[in-house]
Amino acid sequence: MKNTRLFNKLMLSNCPLSNWDLSYLKTEGIFQDILAESNIYMIVQRPVLYFHNLYVDPYNEKPLIRFEIRQKGNEAVLECAFPYGQSKLSCFADGGVKFHFTIDYEFISQKRLEPPFNNITTMLIYKDENGYGSWFTPEKMLFDYWNEILELEINGDITSFLQYKVHYIGKATEEHILGRLTGHEHLQDVLSIEMPLQYGSLPTDEIALLFFEFSDNIHLSMFSHGEITEDIFEQLMSGKIPEVPQRDLYLDAEKALIHAFTPKHNRVIYKHYPKGKQNLFTNPLYDIKAYTYSFLDPITLIFNDKFIKGNQDFFDVDMLLVKKDEPLVILKSSKN
Repeated sequence: MKNTRLFNKLMLSNCPLSNWDLSYLKTEGIFQDILAESNIYMIVQRPVLYFHNLYVDPYNEKPLIRFEIRQKGNEAVLECAFPYGQSKLSCFADGGVKFHFTIDYEFISQKRLEPPFNNITTMLIYKDENGYGSWFTPEKMLFDYWNEILELEINGDITSFLQYKVHYIGKATEEHILGRLTGHEHLQDVLSIEMPLQYGSLPTDEIALLFFEFSDNIHLSMFSHGEITEDIFEQLMSGKIPEVPQRDLYLDAEKALIHAFTPKHNRVIYKHYPKGKQNLFTNPLYDIKAYTYSFLDPITLIFNDKFIKGNQDFFDVDMLLVKKDEPLVILKSSKN
């Protein structure tokens, strides 16, 4: 008997962004391009992260910034060293750069500060007033670190800084995801209703957005002895196994995630999922018996006193498992 399974891997398209960050970046063309393939998003909340004890190391041969990453309410500290003259930032290799900081989300010029710099939520490194700049938040540094986008040394466990309380899950399959968020009613509700997690913070600083895309969709077909016909063999050899369209995957993924997480600000929670007229089981062409959703970033998604952990190691990750004619279940990694 043929048994086809589908493993769907979701990954972050961009670093987690506070609502404050999004308001500044949403009109940037390069940012819009990065999110072009992102169709699932979450409105989440976490305590504010910030750079602390930040300074340029004068005793290092290469241009180096040293700093700590801290988070309000989190006793853990990440000690970091960032060579901003590295080849991946070649425009800064000859030095002579300038810095621009925000402290608690208020712009402060470098000229008004003396090192070491503390409570920095955003850092801009640039060549001149009209030149190219690189923008960093603590979460962007961590995102670039685990994806090996930039050279960065970090001492400490990053996972405790990447825990997000999920308030809302949405999709954008008919328009660009940033267009979907323009004037977003649920985002405004979250900003208006949710209380700060940490005293002294504003909800707009703690509320963040996670943008997801599929990194992979793996079909695995298993056959009983003698069941592989000539037609099936030809399909396997030619790679013409029917694939589920991305749009269908995103539509189903939203339902599965909402059903599993039941976020507070989602009005429809698909209580009877996966039952229904539209799911990955209803099209006989796909012939899928079971499928999973998992997250390939080292984040923790928190909901209703439960959590799901992502991991870059696919074999050590929590999964949502959907089987035909059975309720969705959450498979926990043996380490969670």
